[in-house]
Amino acid sequence: GMIAVYRKMAQKMPDNGLQILMFTHQSGAIWADMANIIWASGLQVTAAWYVVTETDSALRGGSNVKGTIILILRKRHQNLETFRDDLGWEIEEAVKEQVESLIGLDKKVRAQGTEGLYTDADLQMAGYAAALKVLTAYSRIDGKDMVTEAEAPRKKGKKTFVDELIDFAVQTAVQFLVPVGFEKGEWQKLQAVERFYLKMLEP
Repeated sequence: GMIAVYRKMAQKMPDNGLQILMFTHQSGAIWADMANIIWASGLQVTAAWYVVTETDSALRGGSNVKGTIILILRKRHQNLETFRDDLGWEIEEAVKEQVESLIGLDKKVRAQGTEGLYTDADLQMAGYAAALKVLTAYSRIDGKDMVTEAEAPRKKGKKTFVDELIDFAVQTAVQFLVPVGFEKGEWQKLQAVERFYLKMLEP
């Protein structure tokens, strides 16, 4: 499968080599699958960029994503270890930096009287990528070897440890997107375009 393919490519890479991966999906489960592939192949995400690829206004409305994530993968040379409580702070900072960067770019474009670059879905996906960069830097989390966890077969109806970590990362990312003064439940009731508009109004 994909793990075998990426593992073979990693084996053929020089120690300072890199792979470029373009990835677009809003599902946390699919991001968990991608994390499994990266961990099991001995790679890590060292950089992530969100690039706008859709120029058709019809495709850029509502909850559609407007772009794709470009991930830079390198060999994971260090055997770093961490715990979920500490990961929360790291993920929050990474997501905050990524999302604020995109919001800043969007505001600059809108200030020139043109259509904005991103939707709420774009910001959420960029947050996932930032979280993946933090997660895949570690070889052991909560005392568990992540290669072993990534290779573990899925059992129907049961979440793997990697699924739980991605859910945790997604919750952290989504929580950051909730503006100050909003209840999370009320925020989730809004349409994507409404959430994005309110996010743009933040100082």
